Amino acid sequence: MEQARALKASMWPDDHEISRRIDKSIMDLIIVDMLPYSIVDSEAFRRLNFTDPHSPQKYNFKSEKYFRTTLMPQTYEIVSKKVYDLIANCEWISGTCDIWTNPPKTCSLLSLTGHFIMGPKRLKVILGAKVLENDHTGQYIDEKLQEMITKWNINKKLFLILRDNAKKYGQCYARSIL
Repeated sequence: MEQARALKASMWPDDHEISRRIDKSIMDLIIVDMLPYSIVDSEAFRRLNFTDPHSPQKYNFKSEKYFRTTLMPQTYEIVSKKVYDLIANCEWISGTCDIWTNPPKTCSLLSLTGHFIMGPKRLKVILGAKVLENDHTGQYIDEKLQEMITKWNINKKLFLILRDNAKKYGQCYARSIL
C-alpha cells in the first residue's frame, strides 16, 4: 500500500503541463503515422522513456481507451479544421478508396483518402471511413462516397478517384467525378 502511494506521488498528475504535452505527442504519433490505438498498450511502447531528466516525476501511461474515447474526440475537431483549411487552399485533389471487410464478414468499411500538393509537398489525408450496412452495390457505394465528398466540399476540386478492381464498384466513380 505504501509502495503504491509512493509510486503515485512520483507520477505527474494527468492535468500537469508535461503530462498533457506527452499525451498530445502520443496522439499526434497515432494520427500522423496512422497507428492503432493499441500501440500504447504494447510492451515496447511502455519501455519508452518519457521522463524529464530534471524532474524525479514520471509519466503516467494512459490506456488505449483513454486515447480512443477521450483524447481523439478532442483532437478530431482540431485536426479536421486543419485538414479542411489545407483542402480549401489546394487547387486539385485526387482520392483513393477501398472497402475492407473483416474475416468473419461482420463489418465492412469504405475509406476515402485525399491526395494533393501544397507547394513542394505531396500530402495525403484520410477523409473518411464509413461503415457499410447494406449490400455493396455500385449505387450504395456511390452514395457513401458522395457523403464524404460533400462533407469535405471537394466535388469541384476532385480530379480522380482510384479504386481496386472489385466488380461491385461498377461505374459509380466515373459518374461521381465527371
